[in-house]
Amino acid sequence: MANTYTQLYVQIVVAVRGRDHVIQGEHKDEIQKVMTGIVSHLGSKMISINNMPDHFHLLVGLKLATSVSELAGKVKSGSAKFIQEKRWIGGHFEGQEGFGAFSYSRSQLPAVVRYIENQETHHRRAPRALSPMTSPKTRLNHTEREGICVSARPSLNPPASSCRSKRLSA
Repeated sequence: MANTYTQLYVQIVVAVRGRDHVIQGEHKDEIQKVMTGIVSHLGSKMISINNMPDHFHLLVGLKLATSVSELAGKVKSGSAKFIQEKRWIGGHFEGQEGFGAFSYSRSQLPAVVRYIENQETHHRRAPRALSPMTSPKTRLNHTEREGICVSARPSLNPPASSCRSKRLSA
């Protein structure tokens, strides 16, 4: 499409089935390279990636022709196939059904990148990991703590929030 310009930034969160802690630290870089290759192959750009033993965070500059569902599905299936072929875990490896996806403006990217890069510290602080299916109120409070302002319930007249006044600076 000539003369088309988009700026679509999406954080995708995918989890291991049952939130089992099976992604070992020594395999982290290799799995992340595979996921980055899948994103690149689809014409999108990996901005930031990190994972914990039970889930992955990807911040992607999304290509207009690729849907979020298509990207998440291909990352999940491709990385699961790779992990199966490597036989890093005993038994069958698979991701949790579904995924979380959150869109951001360009001005929010530095805060989101920091959040993704600091997953280890974040999860040391919080004993219970937040899943993409966490309640909207918990998710809103969680993101406010991390300095990322999002609305858990988009509307034309969103309620006033202390998060609105916070500046998202790098």
